[in-house]
Order: sequence, then C-alpha cells, then structure tokens
Amino acid sequence: GYTPSLVKLPRFLMRLGPCVNWTEEKACFHTFLEELAAFYTPQRLPRTTQEEEVEVEQETSALSNPTSQAEMAQVLEHVLFPAIKARLIATEGMLHGVVEIANLKGLYKVFERC
Repeated sequence: GYTPSLVKLPRFLMRLGPCVNWTEEKACFHTFLEELAAFYTPQRLPRTTQEEEVEVEQETSALSNPTSQAEMAQVLEHVLFPAIKARLIATEGMLHGVVEIANLKGLYKVFERC
C-alpha cells in the first residue's frame, strides 16, 4: 500500500490542534480530513534538467525521502488510482462537471452490427 512521506508527519501533528475545529462534529470531520488529505498527498516533483536534478537531490536528500518521478508515477497508477476507483462514491455535486464520452454497453451494440 501507499505510505505517506514521514517528512510531513511533524507538520500534520502540529496542525491538528489549531487547524481542526474540534467543537462541531461536521466541521471537525471536514477540517480533520483536509489535514489528513494534505498529509497523504504525494509530494509534487518539479520537472528539471539533469544538472538541476542533481543539485535538488543533494539539497533535499537530508530532508525527505528521495522519490523519483517514475516511482511516484508507479504509486499513483498502481496504488492510488485503483483505490480511488474502488472506493469513490460520487455525489451529485461531483457529477456536475462530468461528461460521459463512451458507454461500454453502447459500444458493444455498435460493434455487434459490424
């Protein structure tokens, strides 16, 4: 499974106190999940040239786990996206901007005629 970068753990723990609304149930869930999502969000890796990449690696190796773009792409493709696909329940608000391009049953009907 996916393990978040432990470099973010101190910031996550520090923000749980002041940034989470602990007095109201709905607000508590909302703000806590925002902080949890920020903790689990993969680190953004900028595209760089090889020379810049070496410099950045040397600077950040002491601060964070050295994760390459290929490793991050692997995790996103094989861990994160399948988990979202399996567990995401879309609400009406989420479906507002979604347009259906193709329908598998409809495609079968079209190609049965050929």
